[in-house]
Amino acid sequence: MLLSVLFIAALLFAVQWYSLNRSLRYFSYRSEPDRGLAECGEVFSIKTVLRNTGWFPLLFLHLKEYVPRETVFEEDSTVGNRTAGQQRADTVIDEILYVLSHQEVIRTLRMSLSKRGRYLFGSARVTAGDFFGIDSRTQRYDTPHEVVVYPKKADIEEWMPEIDDYLGDISVQRFILPDPIETIGFREYTGREPMKEISWPKTLSSGQLTVRQFDHFSDLKACILVNIEAALPQEIEYVYSAARTVAEDLEKRHIPFSFHTNALIASSAVVSSHVMSGSGRVHLQKVLELLGRSTYEKTAGLDRLIVQAAGSRDVQKAYLLISAASVRPDVLKHYEQRYGIRILDLKRKETHEDTRSD
Repeated sequence: MLLSVLFIAALLFAVQWYSLNRSLRYFSYRSEPDRGLAECGEVFSIKTVLRNTGWFPLLFLHLKEYVPRETVFEEDSTVGNRTAGQQRADTVIDEILYVLSHQEVIRTLRMSLSKRGRYLFGSARVTAGDFFGIDSRTQRYDTPHEVVVYPKKADIEEWMPEIDDYLGDISVQRFILPDPIETIGFREYTGREPMKEISWPKTLSSGQLTVRQFDHFSDLKACILVNIEAALPQEIEYVYSAARTVAEDLEKRHIPFSFHTNALIASSAVVSSHVMSGSGRVHLQKVLELLGRSTYEKTAGLDRLIVQAAGSRDVQKAYLLISAASVRPDVLKHYEQRYGIRILDLKRKETHEDTRSD
């Protein structure tokens, strides 16, 4: 009898010890969104997978998941033992559940994010209770997955006449000063063309003077400059939204464009603060992602931003400057003269009025 009691006590002690010290060894947590890029307010799903590969059932699990404060749940986040509340900088999803041996529990939550930015999902704290409910063990899980939210579109109708006139002027300049790189064909020399347009290799092969033909309008290029120097967060947000709208307008016009900003880029990897010239849906998406990742902290001043963008002295490129704070005209004039370029300084109407009142 005594041996039986001792055996049962030893068995219960072993179960208790195992449940307390080894139960989470075979438990895993994974949570990831179904997309990495989203619009403000766009609904996406977060799938959470809880897996127990051990033989011991986890009869009490207290799961705390941390999601960004800007999270908006598309369904009731209080279901059964699940609740959601604010804690410091995050929203915490609390849930009590169990996972049997060799079982996988999958949950899906639909949500959206209310503001532009870069957000991380996949952080949780799991507390497992022992067999008798006397003690518990807690483990933290961090499997970060990014969701980058694009800036909202801005109303830039007040800028459109300026942009149209400016792009038109650049096109005329391209006609007067054709770029010899953009050759679309050859034709016979008539005597009216400049000597520099003669193609000597083609002349030698054809046996007669031949000049290059240029395409003056089909390949107009642009450069978007986003300057956040000396500005408040709400002003910077408007600039990001305006830059998005300008980028989409250039894409609709089929005008290749590059993108440069002096904002610090939030990322877990090294991400450049500029996008090389290009066009198409993928190119536009790169620019929008960069705007989503941009922070309120600057990495350089306006001078460095213009030097990086205009260093090639591409006089036939349209430079569109979008600044969060006003820039003195004489400063821009200095860079225009230095690099032989033209910069269109896009400002909000209120900014123009403030400048005149000063």
